[in-house]
Amino acid sequence: MFLRTLNAIHEDIVSNEGSGYSSEVANRVKDGMRENCLPAIADAWYSILQLHTSAPQLVANCLNTISLFVCWVDISLVANPRFMGLLLPFMSTPALHEGACSCLAEIVAKRMDSAAKLAHLERLQMISLLSQAHSSGIEISEKFASLVSALAMELLDVWDKLKTRGSTAEAASQANQAAEQLKGVLPLLLSCLSADDVEVSESTLQCAQGARFNLEIRPHADNQRPTPTASPRQPGWAAGTPPPASPPPRARAHPSRTSRASSARHG
Repeated sequence: MFLRTLNAIHEDIVSNEGSGYSSEVANRVKDGMRENCLPAIADAWYSILQLHTSAPQLVANCLNTISLFVCWVDISLVANPRFMGLLLPFMSTPALHEGACSCLAEIVAKRMDSAAKLAHLERLQMISLLSQAHSSGIEISEKFASLVSALAMELLDVWDKLKTRGSTAEAASQANQAAEQLKGVLPLLLSCLSADDVEVSESTLQCAQGARFNLEIRPHADNQRPTPTASPRQPGWAAGTPPPASPPPRARAHPSRTSRASSARHG
């Protein structure tokens, strides 16, 4: 009944997918729960998760409920050693694998500022933990691939945003840290992408495409931005002053010269 009540709160009040959704009501309910009962609810979740040996189905249901709430509760309620100490081993338990992966994906994707997100992901040590799980022979399921993809997408987004703030030494250093973490998750991403199961590989396809755009296409486009340069036939001019007037065009232009000039402009 406890989990069903929480699920009903999510479906009927908090989720914006319901037909009668009201953002005002949803925010009021969430604020009230944050102030009065969420820590107690998190304690109840943890107590249920400890029953994984005697009541695996109950624990699976609890994991599903937790995944619904992670996006708006205080992240410290679930992203802490006691919860992570259960969620990570659950990935190796068939009956709990999907629920654990869903919870971890929500924890990874928790919305926050880029610098805070980088610190959050580093604190979780997800790359190391997922790599160890993969090396131990854990099932590369659709849910596991979605978790890996979520981690890679978050790191890619963090790197991209911090890179644009590279005017400060701190932002540049953080961008480098994000890039190093992104390199660390790529082997996991490629393993999921090359899986025989089509649904598993498709779970990482969007992330792979996003990485290709950010790492190849966009930097190339940035390099193609035109910059003012002096004409090869005229002396350069100082920045901020107009170039000297060009001489009137000749009556005829040699084709090869026209071709070379066009190539120079578009090169």
